[in-house]
Amino acid sequence: MNLFLLKKYVKKIYKKLNKKKLILKYDINKAAYFKADSRLIAKKEDLFKNPNLNKWDISSEDVKHIDKGKITKDKEYAFRFMMHKV
Repeated sequence: MNLFLLKKYVKKIYKKLNKKKLILKYDINKAAYFKADSRLIAKKEDLFKNPNLNKWDISSEDVKHIDKGKITKDKEYAFRFMMHKV
């Protein structure tokens, strides 16, 4: 009977450890995502200050559809199209 309870206890502890590891990995990945996102936004801010659209890495498909007057004045509109070349 004691061996059964011991196994049950060990399984419970193991599950808790796995959950803690998963939560830790999630937190690390979340922090990395937000760090990369903030770098991307900062890079787009710098590009927006430069009106040269060739440096913005806008895909050729998007170039056909964008409003050239609006893209240099509206930051949100410009950010949607910036840096989409892959």
